[in-house]
Amino acid sequence: MTVACLERLVAEHGAPLVLKAGNGRAFTSKAVSKVYRSTRSP
Repeated sequence: MTVACLERLVAEHGAPLVLKAGNGRAFTSKAVSKVYRSTRSP
């Protein structure tokens, strides 16, 4: 569910300039890390 929310928000509003995340399991999963990498500017 977290990944789907992040992807929807990025699609709707664009990638954030800064993204801060806690170190809880929901934000350190491989799937969420993949979303973070895919939304970064080159």
